[in-house]
Amino acid sequence: MNNNEFKAKDDSIQNALYNEFTCYINADILPFNWDSDSYLNALAKGSATRLSSVIESNKLVKTLNDMIQDREHYLNKVTSEASDSEWVIEDEEWTAYVKLLNKIIKFISL
Repeated sequence: MNNNEFKAKDDSIQNALYNEFTCYINADILPFNWDSDSYLNALAKGSATRLSSVIESNKLVKTLNDMIQDREHYLNKVTSEASDSEWVIEDEEWTAYVKLLNKIIKFISL
């Protein structure tokens, strides 16, 4: 695989996450209690379905795990910007975001 192919794959993941968080996990449309377990489950289930339809499941799970392990991961910054949230800055939002990513992984793995 040459660098252009690798870049294209990275761009597709970045674009898919950006679109997902812009359209479905955006601070402007989320309710105040978006971080409740029941709401996180609904968000995660939808996101898992949409994201795994455009990104290979193993690659998606690995990427999400990498994001959970590294708060400064560039994709965390992409999703934070896309959703107009501050989970890369605010600890409380980071905790809810990590729960969301873990639930997305869980639904992908079902």
